[in-house]
Amino acid sequence: MKGLLQATEAMFVHLPMGRPCPPGLLQPVQYNISQPFSAAGKGRMGPQQKIYRGQQVMVQAQLAMAVKEPTKVTGEKYLLNGNQGSKVSTTVEKKGDMYSVQIVVSSCSQAAGDLTICWGTYRTSPAKWLLPDTIKLPAGSSKDASTGGVVSKPRKAGEGVWELVIDVPTKLAPVFVAFQLQRDGQPELSRGGHKFAVPVGMTAGSVEPLGASLASSEGQTSSVNFVVRSRGAYSLSLILARKQQSGSSKPSGCLEIALDPIVNRTGDLWHVCVQGLKDLSTLCWAWRADADVAWDGGGRFYPGQLMFDPYAATLASVQLAEGVNVVPPKKAAGLPSNPPATMGCLVSLVEEFDFGSSQRPDISPETSLVLEIDVASFTSSSTAQDEVPLSHQRKFLGLLDRLKTIRATGATAVMLAPVTASAAGSGQLGRAPISYFAPDTDFAVDTDAGAAARELRQVISGFHNAGLEVILQVEYCFTGEGSDAAPAPVSLRGLDAGVYYRSGSLLNCGHAAVRSLVLDSLRHWALHYDVDGFCFVNAETMAQDRHGCVLDNPPLAEEICEDPVLSALKLIAWSGDDSLLPRGGERGFPHWATWMQRNTRFSRDVSAFISGVPAAASGLATRITGSADLFAARWDGGLPGGLAAGRRPAFGLNGTSYLGKGTLWDQVASTVPEDAQPPAPGKLSQHETLAKTLLLLTLVSQGVPTFSQDVLEDERLARALTALHQVRRTFARQLTPPQFETPRDIRWHGATPGSTPDWDGVQPSHDSLYLAYSVNDPEASAVYVGFNPHHYSISVALPEGLPGAKWKRIVDTSFPAPHDVLLGAGAGEPLLGSYYEVPGKAAVIFAAAPVPAVAAAPALQGPAAM
Repeated sequence: MKGLLQATEAMFVHLPMGRPCPPGLLQPVQYNISQPFSAAGKGRMGPQQKIYRGQQVMVQAQLAMAVKEPTKVTGEKYLLNGNQGSKVSTTVEKKGDMYSVQIVVSSCSQAAGDLTICWGTYRTSPAKWLLPDTIKLPAGSSKDASTGGVVSKPRKAGEGVWELVIDVPTKLAPVFVAFQLQRDGQPELSRGGHKFAVPVGMTAGSVEPLGASLASSEGQTSSVNFVVRSRGAYSLSLILARKQQSGSSKPSGCLEIALDPIVNRTGDLWHVCVQGLKDLSTLCWAWRADADVAWDGGGRFYPGQLMFDPYAATLASVQLAEGVNVVPPKKAAGLPSNPPATMGCLVSLVEEFDFGSSQRPDISPETSLVLEIDVASFTSSSTAQDEVPLSHQRKFLGLLDRLKTIRATGATAVMLAPVTASAAGSGQLGRAPISYFAPDTDFAVDTDAGAAARELRQVISGFHNAGLEVILQVEYCFTGEGSDAAPAPVSLRGLDAGVYYRSGSLLNCGHAAVRSLVLDSLRHWALHYDVDGFCFVNAETMAQDRHGCVLDNPPLAEEICEDPVLSALKLIAWSGDDSLLPRGGERGFPHWATWMQRNTRFSRDVSAFISGVPAAASGLATRITGSADLFAARWDGGLPGGLAAGRRPAFGLNGTSYLGKGTLWDQVASTVPEDAQPPAPGKLSQHETLAKTLLLLTLVSQGVPTFSQDVLEDERLARALTALHQVRRTFARQLTPPQFETPRDIRWHGATPGSTPDWDGVQPSHDSLYLAYSVNDPEASAVYVGFNPHHYSISVALPEGLPGAKWKRIVDTSFPAPHDVLLGAGAGEPLLGSYYEVPGKAAVIFAAAPVPAVAAAPALQGPAAM
């Protein structure tokens, strides 16, 4: 036993209980009872009791004992109830290099027989008590072969009151002193059927906040509170380890603390506050959950494998000693492996980021243009090579290197594809999240644990200084933890699968615990990263209860838009399957006039129109004018308020291509083969013409134009986007009024004079698919916009414009640059006559400014008037 007490090396190893705590991990400190944390985690407590709900534990800063105590002490106190009526009060007080553990027993049974206390210590397993030589045994104690502990006879301190004091060296902390009462050799356990356990060098901890939080700090040491949720776990252990220095292959040692199910558990929450922790910037933690490994009860527990805390704000990969992190084989015939463990890192508690003077731009949706960007591919594409140094490719910092390219388009916001830690899964880019709080370390240039968080904040700050908003795509749907057929547990699945998951890898957003997780993670990004909004991928999952039933008023969606922090941001729902929304998606995502929405009907109706589907003009006209079927108020259909309330047209995000779902060129190729027809002299191919027509359709429609990064990766499309965006801004008054009710003189036209579009598709002709509209604004100018979905050119008649005004061509997408867009003073090609030849798949815009009235000449006076 003496050998177990030798000092360990600074980089500690996986220790049995009897080893002293590694130097470099813990430094025992006096627990500060002058400002303990309440069970609710709020404010300072006085001498009143704090009670852990549902447990037989009461901790009190200064407890007035109901029994006569021979020695008055101060410290952390616990009141425990025995299953035979005994009241057990324990006090832990630090005295120099010793912790004094005082056990006082008061019994309601005065004739219960001779009382002894069988006790021992443990750290990694309550089933195995150890007794290091450095613990001085009370007088008259004897070893107990059955438990490995010691049997001591307490001193009678009064009528029905007994006392036992045990001194534990501080170098053994953190440790539990466990004991059971014995009367005439018969054991008395706690009311919960467990042995009594008292934490030494740590405390029971607070039940909130979840994750790791700084409880106190003194000098170079800190006390950290750890909380995790697990309903099905029988036992839970906290594992602490150091992240290795970059390039080191030496396994890191670890400290494992098995929590007590009475002292350290409140309902589904397990909690502990560990004192004396040093150098939090490299200290990592994870959990080991043990329970019934059968899956009948909904759990998916893997006791050999470490699970990182779902609330960990930063993650690190730590190689531990053999046998500490045992991952089950992927295949039945495989062998368990010992890969590096993904652990949370406490650097987030001590490393702060100074955003300086950067602030959220707070741009109105009516003036927004959004670019959808994937960090890895956007910073490593062929077009990025000249802008992004090799070390920044596929990294957060590479986004700053491409800031000039982004700004050139006139974009007001970037929408980043999911940036949280991820693994292979069912997400839009073949990845799915494994964390909702921690940025992906693969996107960091530096290798320290806080690099990913620091560099992402640097990017957000840089974008804000450039006047750009940053919107994060988040996915609370499928995770990267696999399914029952192919499990890949790293966190939620191994801690509480029955709560966190509905089926397979589908997150159970209908469960209250998951709703709390979602809300907490969103607030984390809003408060600590200063993001401007969120786009919720596969948002239909948030509209379902824990059984998958679709709800008209899903609580999670309502809580998000009513949250005091989140409601001020841009909240965008992006449904992967509208049929899984309330009322079959008739009114989109439940919104309470707050949620914005990716308008999937826009891409659907645009695709139908350019493909030549009869009667598609009606749907396209609805999209061009803001999708009133989705966003205008409708109180007469018996709908709940969350669906009936109206939203402005700019609450819809319009786009025809999305990351992970094909590029703009893919959409063009599905409609027009690249070599379909040779271009006419001086004109573009229909392939390239249609690509620019799709850009124009998006930009002239009411709503927020949204484009994926592939538009920036093609020089022709990037230039066209910049020019056409300027057209949108120039004619915003006519084309994109802010409200559905905004008065404007809009008229719809067919190809022939005085005709209207063939809305019903019942009058087929060579030009019946043509769709055009004009808006007359006497205070500005008249604008005419036309689209030809045919494969051939048609001659179209322009309507009468404003009195005395002449039409000038502003846009023809069939022309090569720079003749396709004509803007500026005196720009525009005058229309000769009243007809214009619109090439196949092309779009055109004409404008006609009113001619100022000529003022009458002043009357002549005097001799000149004669």
